[in-house]
Amino acid sequence: MLAVCVGTATGLAALLRHYDSRVVPESLAGLGGLQLDTAVIALVTVVRVSLKAVVETALSQGAWLWVSERAQQRSDGDDAAAARLSDFKVFDEASRGLWGSLCLIWRMKGCHLGCVGAAIIVLVHGFETFSQQMVTFEQRPAPVAANGSFTSDNVDAAAVEHSVFRVAAAADLDGTVYRPGDPSRRAYFSVFDMLSLSQPGSDGGSSSSSSSSSSSSSDPQVAGSECAMWFCIQTFAVSVQDGTLNETLVANWSATAAASPQQSSNAYVFVDIPEGLNVDSSKQYAVSHDAMTALRGFMAAVTSGTVSTDANAVESSSDWVEAMWSASTSGVGLAEWIASFARSLTAEVRRNGRSAVATTSAVNNSSTETRTKTYEGSAVQLTPFVAVHWLWMLYPGALILLAVYFLLHTMAASARDRVSAWKGGALPMLFCRVDDNIHRHVGDGMDVPDGLDDRIGHIRVAMYRCENGQWGFRTAKAVGAGGRQ
Repeated sequence: MLAVCVGTATGLAALLRHYDSRVVPESLAGLGGLQLDTAVIALVTVVRVSLKAVVETALSQGAWLWVSERAQQRSDGDDAAAARLSDFKVFDEASRGLWGSLCLIWRMKGCHLGCVGAAIIVLVHGFETFSQQMVTFEQRPAPVAANGSFTSDNVDAAAVEHSVFRVAAAADLDGTVYRPGDPSRRAYFSVFDMLSLSQPGSDGGSSSSSSSSSSSSSDPQVAGSECAMWFCIQTFAVSVQDGTLNETLVANWSATAAASPQQSSNAYVFVDIPEGLNVDSSKQYAVSHDAMTALRGFMAAVTSGTVSTDANAVESSSDWVEAMWSASTSGVGLAEWIASFARSLTAEVRRNGRSAVATTSAVNNSSTETRTKTYEGSAVQLTPFVAVHWLWMLYPGALILLAVYFLLHTMAASARDRVSAWKGGALPMLFCRVDDNIHRHVGDGMDVPDGLDDRIGHIRVAMYRCENGQWGFRTAKAVGAGGRQ
């Protein structure tokens, strides 16, 4: 059993070493779908049962050593070290469970070799707690999608770069002039001016095409801004921590060109995209003419109008123009308002402007369009990992070493006192001769509950070997007396 105990403990350590800091496996290979936690519990149970069997065997042998005549001669009249017949019951119960082991330690005052075995029996009962603390499963970020590409729907946590369409906006940029035919080849869909006239001493008006002012002899104050909005591609480093999405701008690109006739598309195509933007080379990034026409018409409508104010009222041709005027005259600033508007348009583009992949059915020759959003790079998601707390492995290891020490010392003591290895066998007790003085105290004690304990349990005895090879029990001499009890 000792070999089983040591071998199983070694196998348990090897199993935990193999899976430590790895993803929890769905099942262990070659074990019929057995899960890791079940295998750990099974191995710990085998270690506990085999270790307990070894210690119980040695503890049963300790009872014969305790009452041997040589052991009693070494006690040198010590009353606490004197063996009594009731001690057989103490050793027997100690080899069977927790309470008996505690009673043995109390009886021997912790000064006998059997107390080591009793302590092991007590500590073995903590194996269930040990097994639960030794291995835990922790949620850690783990890489997903071995091909480096994954959809936005299966990402729990990511640290990747990806490119998306975005609306770029500019306002109040030191007199910079934006034109749709600009050599920068940007895909402009809105270029408009903001002109503001204000009369000293009165509230001013603001508009994108004209303005109103109150009459005064003082010269009016004139301020103007030119705003432009265009499409671009931007690359972001995306991460999710504690459920919060974080995006950091890495690079952007705005150069476009009209699609060539060979491309059979009516769009502004982004060209000469640098590799640093991490775009998918198999896909084409473009803005269709229809989308540009629709956006230009929409922006022309919302950015045209006038606002006039006086001390009592504000009159505007549309809510859009009034909002821009309010932003330009408040602490928000026109540039911030335009940037916020661009972010709103970007969100709409990113939601509904995903890349489309056409698929054709071989059954009815029908085509469908699947929308997906992919990210290039590495991504992680929370995954259960095996975490082995190796300090808890000292617990069974220390008990196994203690059990080996206890077993070897019991074997050595048996050889020294010339006591046969009877262990917990019942037959040796049947064939041991009992002194007549002990028999006289029994009477009808065998028919009374606990009668033997009360009648002869207190008698001090010593086990001796006769010249003919038989073994027997006789009463030991009383302390300080020459007679028998």
